[in-house]
Amino acid sequence: MSVPLNALIFVQGGLFNISVHYLFALVLALGYLSLLASMLEKVEHSWSFVTSLIKAVCRSHH
Repeated sequence: MSVPLNALIFVQGGLFNISVHYLFALVLALGYLSLLASMLEKVEHSWSFVTSLIKAVCRSHH
């Protein structure tokens, strides 16, 4: 998605120069951070499920 936004720099007249550098870059950076955070949150939940499953299996063998 960032490649088409960077292509807006080549629009004649410099109409999108400021918005591409400051506004769109900020929106994309926040979007990438939120995507990373949601992915880490899902991994954390699945990891806690795996660790609780391992603990339950270990408890049943003792």
